[in-house]
Amino acid sequence: MEIPLAVRRAFDNDTYVLEVAMPLRESGSTGVIAAAGSDNTVKVYSQDDLKLKTQLKGPTNTITGLQFAPDNSNIIYSSSMDGLVWSWDVRSSKIVQRYGDQETHKFCSFSVNCDGSMIAAGTEAVETDSYIVFWDIRNTEPVAKFEDSHSDDITQTQFHSLNHQLLSTGSMDGLVCIFDISSMTEEDAIISVLNSESSVSKIGFFGSEHQFIFCMTHTESFCSWNATEGDLIASHTDMRQQLKSQCNVDINYLIDCFCGGADRNDNSLSIAAGGHNGAISLLSTDKCDKFQLTGKLAGGHSSTARCICTDPHSGMIVTGGEDGLVCVWCPVPADSEASKQLPSDSLKAPSSVKRKRKREKPY
Repeated sequence: MEIPLAVRRAFDNDTYVLEVAMPLRESGSTGVIAAAGSDNTVKVYSQDDLKLKTQLKGPTNTITGLQFAPDNSNIIYSSSMDGLVWSWDVRSSKIVQRYGDQETHKFCSFSVNCDGSMIAAGTEAVETDSYIVFWDIRNTEPVAKFEDSHSDDITQTQFHSLNHQLLSTGSMDGLVCIFDISSMTEEDAIISVLNSESSVSKIGFFGSEHQFIFCMTHTESFCSWNATEGDLIASHTDMRQQLKSQCNVDINYLIDCFCGGADRNDNSLSIAAGGHNGAISLLSTDKCDKFQLTGKLAGGHSSTARCICTDPHSGMIVTGGEDGLVCVWCPVPADSEASKQLPSDSLKAPSSVKRKRKREKPY
């Protein structure tokens, strides 16, 4: 099934879109989308027509993460390689807070926990030292720092979406670590250390109670485990071959995964995979062993898609890519009001954005 493109908008000339985010419905969603560009800015758009509502400035180096506050859709956070986690109020476009450390760390990833009380950020490694830094949301000084779990860049930091004390991290050292931060002592907090055997690109919890965890790697391998027991569920060394064999789908890279739907009893996982021509395939799996093609996003991007986020309730999908476009996709009939496109001039990719055949580390 080809999911229709609802609307798309060029971020800016010579700018990749590195991150996209939507507020949770539970936070009183204000109908906005945020996108972070390679020019170190964050733009906030209306969901309906991608009309620019505000532009947020502050970071002086590459933005590596973007997330709306889980309890307030007017607050948005970002991490960046300037060594800060930033927060803004999108209503006023003003900076609310800057979270840093006395040491000059470059943050490769971050996450805000599900009750909005804690921030965790993973750093770039200096030699073999890398850190997970924690802040109470009310204080800009760190409350704890874990330093023994990873030995390379911490590329992923993800809190559990139901348990505010459960944290997962992934690193270029190939390890995925799970912590219970009810104890802020690293030795007591760590629950599991899982080995993906390759540099980690994406991780996340999934399942009806988010009791499982997936891991994607920079070599396009894929693993999943029981998050509490640490038992391996599935492991695929090359998802490009796996999806070609099972689904007859040609892909060049994995983008991300997300929970299958709004149904809390749903254990399924959806996988987004892309081609360098901009095409995106959506696949689903229940046990991470067999995959089924469920949809295609075509006609939006003209080169590599870097990021994706979804609204499990409405089915809306937002993507961003190296062509400098933010695209919104809605699983509705093509002749419906929601699928009307913007005028043709707003649908053109910036002509000066250079195309690349392979993804590169964005920092």
